[in-house]
Amino acid sequence: GKTIKLGVLTPLTGPVAVIGEPLTAGNEVYFEAVNKKGGIAGKYKVEVVQADTQYKPDRTVQQYNRLKNQVVAFTQVLGTAPTLAVLPQLAKDKTIAAPASLDAFCVREPNLLPVGGPYQIQAINALDYYVNEADGKGKKVCTFIQDDAYGEAGQQGVEFAAERLGFEVAETQKFTVGTKDV
Repeated sequence: GKTIKLGVLTPLTGPVAVIGEPLTAGNEVYFEAVNKKGGIAGKYKVEVVQADTQYKPDRTVQQYNRLKNQVVAFTQVLGTAPTLAVLPQLAKDKTIAAPASLDAFCVREPNLLPVGGPYQIQAINALDYYVNEADGKGKKVCTFIQDDAYGEAGQQGVEFAAERLGFEVAETQKFTVGTKDV
């Protein structure tokens, strides 16, 4: 064929659509630019095929199964928990995906193509700066995290930094995904 179809599994509705919609639009703009230059290798146009996951792991698996035979890879799977949910399917189907999740587990998975530094490392770097450059030495830190794998990933970085940099995590509060009164 003359078209490379790439899947996007992302929340286009629900509380996380505020991230999914612009991220997906970014994918579309990028591949439109690639296509205007002649496509991949100057001859293959790219088509993005979207599916709304609503940021729900079970729905992500359903949408993955609906799209997997229509695409060659997934250019976006948004969310840590949704990515974890489809990971066994990706391995079984020998398919690759670029997760819009930066949990450290992504760097060890052969079917995932990480696109940025892990949340854990981001938290460590931010707290290293706070303690060593921004007058945070000797101060307590509190965290407010989402109650899922995404929130836990950042918390892992905070706890690692606390141990290495010598500060106390005084309190951690969690909220449930989709809670409107946060």
